[in-house]
Amino acid sequence: MTELTKATKGERAIRRLLRRKQSQEYFTGNGWTRDPEEARSFADSLEAAQTCVQWGLGDMEMVLRVAGGSSDLFCTELWSAPGRANLSEMSR
Repeated sequence: MTELTKATKGERAIRRLLRRKQSQEYFTGNGWTRDPEEARSFADSLEAAQTCVQWGLGDMEMVLRVAGGSSDLFCTELWSAPGRANLSEMSR
């Protein structure tokens, strides 16, 4: 699992997370969680996009979150190809 982006000069680390748009659940690497602290963090948007393709994740958005923060900074649609699996059968 990728570690947090390193903070420099007193800045807090930024985490890149994948979140299902419909359910607002975060991808953990082997399932889903509503807790962003339990979510898998990605090094960059390319790694997040590759994970969507690898796992067949659809209707996903990438979320930027400051480590220790209580809300998301930025969300953008990352993958919403029709017919993609949602991994709904994966454990939560």
